[in-house]
Amino acid sequence: MVSFMKSRTAPRLGLFLGRFVSRPQAHRMADFLANRVSGMKSSPVIQDLRRNLAVVHGCPAESRGLDAELQKTLRNAGRSFADWYLAVSRGSDFILKHCLIDRQWDDWIRRFDAADRGTVVVGGHLGGYNIPMMILGLRRIPVQILSTADPRGSYLVDNEVRHRFGAEITPVSGRSLRRALKRLQKGGLVITAVDRADGNGEELVFFGRKARLPSGHVRLALRTDSRILVTMCHRLPDGRHRVAAPYVLDPRDTAGGEGRVRDIAQNIVFVVEQFIRKHPDEWYMFHPVWPG
Repeated sequence: MVSFMKSRTAPRLGLFLGRFVSRPQAHRMADFLANRVSGMKSSPVIQDLRRNLAVVHGCPAESRGLDAELQKTLRNAGRSFADWYLAVSRGSDFILKHCLIDRQWDDWIRRFDAADRGTVVVGGHLGGYNIPMMILGLRRIPVQILSTADPRGSYLVDNEVRHRFGAEITPVSGRSLRRALKRLQKGGLVITAVDRADGNGEELVFFGRKARLPSGHVRLALRTDSRILVTMCHRLPDGRHRVAAPYVLDPRDTAGGEGRVRDIAQNIVFVVEQFIRKHPDEWYMFHPVWPG
């Protein structure tokens, strides 16, 4: 079952069903799959998610209390992906009906569209994290997404879908980083995530533990004098997705020095951590973050 969910077939099936089923029907199917997957405790993917949640909740990974948290996280993940496929199939009407865009984020994006400086949008794998990218596409704002270096299975299909909304998908490499530099120098927009382990990143403190996390977004912003916009998305009690911008950073306002990259990256991670603490069952990180 887990292998199927990670394959190309699963998202293609989701996109197909999104054209015919209602949102309640899609959520019921997502709940059914989540219940099945949560019982597969020997799966490496489920074990990685469980270990990550153990750190977030501050308890041993083998704690029986994590069973319910794991199930809630999988259910929320399933519903968020179901909404993603429904939004792809139904477009702007679905987005407007089922999303709440904070005025701060909306105003900031409008200001970006008229600015001559680049913007690096960063965030975590929370809630409907694909929704902000889709909104930018619907507004005809071209973006470059720095994705995982070696996309496989379902990642390939998700990248194809993101491309439909005008995003340029570039797995992280020397070449894609050079393209990002040029885009930002011309006042463009680049998107990437900051909560997935990166062996080439900085050693940062995340939930009280050290982890190697990305820092390339900070280097890009510093080299191109671009602003950094932290964007998060989570589910509201009424089922809508809320798009928020809890933190905006201008490199011009930060002090210099050798530790500048690390300090800025740490501040961003702290903002993401605080958001995850408020919505722990919406952090969909299926890869190990902390060593050991």
